[in-house]
Amino acid sequence: MDSIVSVPASRYEEAIAQIIPANRRAMATATITTLDHEGRLPDGCMHAVQHESGHYTAALLTIPAAGRTASFILTPPACARDIPQAAALLTAGVAQTTKWPVDLLQALLNLTDEYTHAAYMQAGFQQLAELHTMVAPVPQRTLPTPLPSGITLRHTHDANLIAVLDATYAETLDCPSLRGLRRTPDIVEGHRSGGRVHEDLWIVIAKDQRDIGCALTTCTNEHAADLAYFGLIPEVRGHGLGRIVMEHVHARAAAHGVRTMRLAVDADNAPACRLYRSLGFVLRSKQFAVIRSATEVQV
Repeated sequence: MDSIVSVPASRYEEAIAQIIPANRRAMATATITTLDHEGRLPDGCMHAVQHESGHYTAALLTIPAAGRTASFILTPPACARDIPQAAALLTAGVAQTTKWPVDLLQALLNLTDEYTHAAYMQAGFQQLAELHTMVAPVPQRTLPTPLPSGITLRHTHDANLIAVLDATYAETLDCPSLRGLRRTPDIVEGHRSGGRVHEDLWIVIAKDQRDIGCALTTCTNEHAADLAYFGLIPEVRGHGLGRIVMEHVHARAAAHGVRTMRLAVDADNAPACRLYRSLGFVLRSKQFAVIRSATEVQV
């Protein structure tokens, strides 16, 4: 009879082979080995379905990350009969995270993978959003539109971001179901962990010395960056300020050698999608984001 077991480190590679496609397995295995050697994979981060012969037939990898989150990567169920088994794997992973400093569990799923989606729903996850990953070339040596009168951009320390971030979440159309599931300091930590942070790309937007938004960009390598977060308070949205600020973000990123910028946006956030398309961002991929609180009492 098959059983759900915790995978020992000595069998990580065998379990990974059940999750990652063969054409990406070498890179995935190298990454897992590095994370394990750095102590970033705690005991219990992998579970597997073990056949009575001792071989693994499916597996789940749970990776804790900055900002008190953990990401799940699951062997896709091959058919409807495999859904309960996949859900049991996820349930084992969820139970393990209660031993870690984690508040939010998350996964990204292919839009067409109905069996995997059903397994996550059966394991208590909920669909957060259809996320669109978009990319754009960063204009080089292009002067941005001057900032409107009274608008300034300044570097800020993480502790000072909390109030303005909270203000920009009001009436947000970008993954509104996330509100209340994480503490804002953890959100800031998660954004910062995405790459290298330059002071002039970690900015608060102010109008007449009142903070009205922020734009947080991390450089993922020498020539690429992620727009980790961009938000304005409700009363200043819809007047063209977002586009002008993004032109300045692009100009600053270009000064650091960035040639390509990437972002993820909730497909239901029509104003943001229009803004990004007007700035040259094009759709790269679509995925469902699913989440589950890791705490019985949500913060």
